Amino acid sequence: MDPLSHCMVGAVAAKTVGASRRRFWVMTALGGLPDLDFLAGTFGSSAEILQHRSVTHSLIGVFLLSFLLAWGLRRWDQGAFRIRFFHYLLPLAVHLACDLMTSFGCPLFMPFSYRAFSWDFISSVNILPMVVMSTALMWSSYRGLTGWRATRWAWATWALYLGLMFSGKLYAERIAESYGSEVTALPSHCNPFSWRAVEVDGARHAYRYYDVNLLKGRSVPKGQLAMPNGDFPVRASLQSALVQHFLKNNRWPMVRITKENDHWEVEWGTLMFSSLGAVRGKVLVSVDFDGQIRQETRVIDYWTPEKGG
Repeated sequence: MDPLSHCMVGAVAAKTVGASRRRFWVMTALGGLPDLDFLAGTFGSSAEILQHRSVTHSLIGVFLLSFLLAWGLRRWDQGAFRIRFFHYLLPLAVHLACDLMTSFGCPLFMPFSYRAFSWDFISSVNILPMVVMSTALMWSSYRGLTGWRATRWAWATWALYLGLMFSGKLYAERIAESYGSEVTALPSHCNPFSWRAVEVDGARHAYRYYDVNLLKGRSVPKGQLAMPNGDFPVRASLQSALVQHFLKNNRWPMVRITKENDHWEVEWGTLMFSSLGAVRGKVLVSVDFDGQIRQETRVIDYWTPEKGG
């Protein structure tokens, strides 16, 4: 989800537990805190465990962050440690749950496993929940209300929205044209009635994708993207430990090759149809023309294969 929505969820959680004004702002900030891990992208593969959607988006990471912050802010935000720890844990845990519902996913069991889990039924930008949460915050602040009674309708609306999105996902997968292969529906941005269905077509060695309109009850084929092939640079890049790690823990692998003056640049990514691009790049391998790996590094970028990157 987007950072604003995460902070809003943290603020609503603070209102729900009746947090003090100081703790309200702490919990609001904690709603978006895990996404500061994007700063680790500048350190490359040496900071793999700290990269975006890594350990800060895991169960252990959320627990440790809550514990450390509850201990570190004990003098500034006074009160019982166990209550402060629980309050800090809430927005961080909800952040994890919200990101788990997107197609980006979260490595829940990191650092023991780097596999990302995704439920694929909300997009990264959700207009209706943002409106509901901002309304709940303004109304409760204007009326001076806190506690469950002040925010329960906001949580109930969230639950209804998630239920509708989950039902929409199941319906989108049902009506998507399929030839017996696995189909996964991904939510589009802003429009809950428009979905993107991805079919893993093993026979044609390609990802086939469709636009699905829930209101009309039909899907329209939009194209296909080739799965990784057996080209020499691709096969050579498989020697990379980072590539093997990527293939083990990511679904829908994609690859693109750029020929430089004296080597190939082989970039591996995962298909996700983000608003920033169809593929999220994760590993870049420089391969010499004789097949030797010159350099390997983690990357965070987005590209669209049908548009040439």
